[in-house]
Amino acid sequence: MPEPIHGNTMCAELVAGVMLVVHAPSEPSREEWSHYCDYAGACRRAAQGTLRTLVVTSSDAGPNAGQRGEYKHKVAGSGNRVAVLCAGNVTRTILTAMSWFNPDMKPFALSELDRALSYLGVSRSEPLLQAIQEFRQRLVPQARQNTG
Repeated sequence: MPEPIHGNTMCAELVAGVMLVVHAPSEPSREEWSHYCDYAGACRRAAQGTLRTLVVTSSDAGPNAGQRGEYKHKVAGSGNRVAVLCAGNVTRTILTAMSWFNPDMKPFALSELDRALSYLGVSRSEPLLQAIQEFRQRLVPQARQNTG
């Protein structure tokens, strides 16, 4: 199985039964997105088709059209419930396009973590909260280095 992703544009790891994906303020790199799709697809197959995914992004960016296509072929489908904590309208537009091939994908405001977890059917857990904080802290300095 591919390894979790702890990159410059995104982090993704199965934490407490939830695929946690945290994005940096920029679009995911081609390499990291492809690695994520391989990893998430393998996790979904290991879970016999059921995967709960929490995405956290504070930017108004997301996967481009090619990356969305790769996601469609490697990860999307029934049994793949996705809650996306996001801030911007561009991200919500991207989610609308992605929901055409994954209808169980739903946006939430960044402040709606409990609602998003409820949608996924999972409970708030300390390992999940710690991982969100760790991934966000890891990616913010990377974004500063990449722009500075």
